[in-house]
Amino acid sequence: MKKSYIKLMLLSILLPTSSFSAQTGDSSYNFLKIGVGARAISMGEAWVSIAEGANGMYYNPAGLSDSFSKEITFMHNIYLMDTSQEYLAFSFPLFSGGIGISLNYFGSGLLAGRDENNLVAEAFSFTNLAASAGYGINLLKTYSGNISAGIAVKGVGEWIADYSSSSVALDLGLLARFNSFSIGAAALNLGNAALPRSITAGLSIKLLDNKLLLASGIKIPHDNEMYINAGLEYMVSKLFCVRAGYKYGAENSSMGSLSGITAGCGISVSNTEDVFGIIIDIAMSYFGNLGSTYRFSLSTRF
Repeated sequence: MKKSYIKLMLLSILLPTSSFSAQTGDSSYNFLKIGVGARAISMGEAWVSIAEGANGMYYNPAGLSDSFSKEITFMHNIYLMDTSQEYLAFSFPLFSGGIGISLNYFGSGLLAGRDENNLVAEAFSFTNLAASAGYGINLLKTYSGNISAGIAVKGVGEWIADYSSSSVALDLGLLARFNSFSIGAAALNLGNAALPRSITAGLSIKLLDNKLLLASGIKIPHDNEMYINAGLEYMVSKLFCVRAGYKYGAENSSMGSLSGITAGCGISVSNTEDVFGIIIDIAMSYFGNLGSTYRFSLSTRF
């Protein structure tokens, strides 16, 4: 008996660039499009040129080259239509760069199934999982900054009712950091034709004695139109910062001009030597008539 996965299809139609492709349906593993890390999300995911910490590997593996300390981060994402996401990552310095590993889960509770006659059928759920490992290395260091490169390999799996599939994807990144600004570029989810491949590039700059961080970027998915993201972070004090961002793409016209707005804040606590620290980040993403999603991240550096 064939089931029509109504709620899953609604996600597919309504979130073309944020999570599921709505163009031709030629991509699988579309949960890989859903961003991670409350800090990055609250800045509109304009993160390819920042790529800091354990979350940075998701956006640009070259960011692992600046792993000066060990970091563990966990994120919980309350997503749309009774779905949720969990992300766990660990990064640490090694030789002239750094290594990162991560687990990314996205799934649902029980969803109502329908058969070919639109009658109630057996309930089902879906689960998506990705396990990644990456390395970033400094290629060139100068008095004003450095240039680094990174690579990450991920195994991905998808389970929907009785259906399952798996694949392997590759991420490549370049990052140039200077005194007050950075430029980054990455090719994400490279592999077979079913993967949601994309190219992204962006830049960021620090102003006001490094209290203000501005970032922007573009992303070109292979299965959809290009979209633009921008964000800012302002350090109110050493302990507290506020953030805002915006993602603009083809879906903004159908979901409302305000869809794509993001906002959040962060709290950082460390000892007097800055050797050990705990960071709490919160982010909100607005999807117009669909409502909002909320992410909570907890990170520790040691």
